Amino acid sequence: MMTNLFPEALIDILKPADPDSLVAALGALQAGFTTGRAKRRGGYLRQREAVAAYGVFYGMRTATKVARIIEELRPRQRRRILDIGCGTLAASLGAVLDHDATESVDAFDRSRHAMAWGREKLLRLRPQLKVRCHPWEALRGAPKFPPADIALVTNLLNELNDRRRANAVVRAAVEAVQPHGLVLIIEPGTRSASKGLIRLREETKDFLPIAGPCRGAPICPYAADPRAGWCFSELHGEEPDWYRSLRQAAKIAQPRLTYSWLAFAEPSSHRSEAVRVISGPMEAGRYICGVEGRALVSHLTGDPRRGALLDLPGQGRAARSRRS
Repeated sequence: MMTNLFPEALIDILKPADPDSLVAALGALQAGFTTGRAKRRGGYLRQREAVAAYGVFYGMRTATKVARIIEELRPRQRRRILDIGCGTLAASLGAVLDHDATESVDAFDRSRHAMAWGREKLLRLRPQLKVRCHPWEALRGAPKFPPADIALVTNLLNELNDRRRANAVVRAAVEAVQPHGLVLIIEPGTRSASKGLIRLREETKDFLPIAGPCRGAPICPYAADPRAGWCFSELHGEEPDWYRSLRQAAKIAQPRLTYSWLAFAEPSSHRSEAVRVISGPMEAGRYICGVEGRALVSHLTGDPRRGALLDLPGQGRAARSRRS
């Protein structure tokens, strides 16, 4: 039986009264993110309909991704959240979804409408939160962000289209959480977005602790051999009927969630033998990645999703067929 794709608490917060009213705006947004990306102009979250469509559809996805990664990383503290390029605050929603001890959220974005929409949803879930929304234009540079335990940067770096600006945002986020906080960056599961995070990982690994998705390989296998592929994760599950209907009506074919991510923090307490699944099933098996780099295994118990973290001894070392 397939499990639910989205947490029930998230559905309760984000389900709209009339999903059908969002179809046209969602379709226009999706076109701007895909076929019409080259023609898209900034400020696409100025219209009320666009904000609601974005917050419901993409917000559900972003919050779910953040919640799953936070569950894996188990950060030491999350009293103070910093949400950079927050949009409708979906990342913050995911970060506090199963944690009611967060005290404050500082959110930065260019769209006041999007932040106001997200703030209302966030306070509906956690009324005790202090949510401060800061108008900020990412193209004008990164300010000195307020101190935080967790800094979230979701779906932003690929939007900047400028390596220097992206690096400046990451540096400012790292400074905000020093010395013991977490910076979590999530980007689309595309080749270009993933390659950007791989480059960032290779440029920073000698002076910033990498908490994930990497499992300790000295060189990312896809940095050493870019033609071999790229690293991304995916989530599968059953969508609510209303969400599926909204997605299909807006002609969005893909039900699964795909994303690339990179986290800076002290590594979690997982055993060193833990490995990451970095491919889908193939005739020869599946690729995993660990401290020794990429390896091909002939069989993995339970058909784990791409991006899943596994205890390799529990899978049986005899399953490993060859290094690559």
